[in-house]
Amino acid sequence: MVYEFFEELKLLIKEKIKSFYIKCKYLLLILLFIVLVVLIFLCEKEEPEIIETQQLKVCGITIENWSQWITIIVIPFTAGWALFQFKKSRDIKKQEKAVDIAREFSENLVEDLEIINIVLYKSGLLQKISLNEEQVKKIEYFNVEEARRIKNDDDCIYEYNLQKEEYRERLNNIYHVLLYNQFTILKVQEFNLLLFKAILDKLSNEDLEKMHKVLENKKSRPYDFLDFKDTVLNKLEYICMNISSKAADSKYIYQSLHQTFLRTIRNLYMDMASANTDYKDKFYTNIIHVYNEWKKLYLKESRLEERRIKKANQKMNPKTKTV
Repeated sequence: MVYEFFEELKLLIKEKIKSFYIKCKYLLLILLFIVLVVLIFLCEKEEPEIIETQQLKVCGITIENWSQWITIIVIPFTAGWALFQFKKSRDIKKQEKAVDIAREFSENLVEDLEIINIVLYKSGLLQKISLNEEQVKKIEYFNVEEARRIKNDDDCIYEYNLQKEEYRERLNNIYHVLLYNQFTILKVQEFNLLLFKAILDKLSNEDLEKMHKVLENKKSRPYDFLDFKDTVLNKLEYICMNISSKAADSKYIYQSLHQTFLRTIRNLYMDMASANTDYKDKFYTNIIHVYNEWKKLYLKESRLEERRIKKANQKMNPKTKTV
């Protein structure tokens, strides 16, 4: 409760500071303009004893001197305007890049991430390696040492690698059923998961062989599920590179992509952690950076949303006073 209060207070202070900062910028520019204009009339003027050429004067000041003062006054405003245009152009480019990333993510990766989540869940492997809510909160570095600490098991990575090989055939069968249905009639989003076991069990060895042959001829995705998973992670790392480098504005991507992204990375935690055996050559650094950034945003928004809902419920259901 106290933490939520301070979170809201911090956001409010940030908004006020930002608003105050913007107002101060405009106020300083106005004051600078006034000061420069006043200086024109306060500065000492020297009149030449002999006028060699005819000079036009306005308020006792020659046109030539007026033009010099106007130039001096305009320079800071021109610099400010150029800076404003630069920031505006940079923000537009970031937004455009964010739109491109969101489009690429939705067109090329959302379906693949859903396939990974479905295969891991339906194979039963996810239930063996999944982390509970308390363990998820401790995720940060995605390495072997952290995985051992979170799972409280020094052999968790070794056991996971054994389970992965043990489940390989089933993972591939489930993965191939999904792809086969996608290539024929159904799409992954329309695939009825409740019918999955029945479909898989009804397929004979001959049917499985036919299905595998069809999929072997398809070059759009790797044939082996574990290879497919690694390929998707590499694609995701490339996309996250643009987000972590600030080439794209993260806030424009977060709202539409964070749910699928966070869920999939949590499901793939053991894979990513097992790849990072030391601190020198770390894999998936950009994915890890974006995950930690978005996790903080998600937790903050969740806490604030809970607080808003609680306040709304209190207003809708006020306590009745007893006499």
